[in-house]
Amino acid sequence: MQLGKETTVNALGQKWTFGRMDLGVLKSLFEWIKEEEGDPFQDFERFIDKLPEAERGRIFRERQERRDELNSLNLQSPLAMRHLQSPRGIGYMALLLLRPHHKDITEQKAFEVMMALDPETSDQILENAKGKSAAKNDSPPAAA
Repeated sequence: MQLGKETTVNALGQKWTFGRMDLGVLKSLFEWIKEEEGDPFQDFERFIDKLPEAERGRIFRERQERRDELNSLNLQSPLAMRHLQSPRGIGYMALLLLRPHHKDITEQKAFEVMMALDPETSDQILENAKGKSAAKNDSPPAAA
């Protein structure tokens, strides 16, 4: 496993350094996603009695699946990917990666930096931040 690395780019007339995706970044990101999604069972009891019996079970299972998905978030999960592709998710991830080197950066400015970059550079920043697993290296494993 190769740890992520920093990436420095020029955008908006200055240099910006994006940090590695470490445990703190991931914890903050996943907590943000959970806040954005909210509690799947919030208000469930208030309206469940007003639904037909068949609907109750279906809605309960859907909410249970969403809760399970929230409790097992990872960067490849559809829920995380959906948030990371949204404007707010792009801004928040950029904020988390820029903050170690740019203490006073705002989410708005982080979003502006990302939007000033071409898509290939943005993708490269995230790839560099995540690092690579040994299985995905371009070089074949050493012969024994």
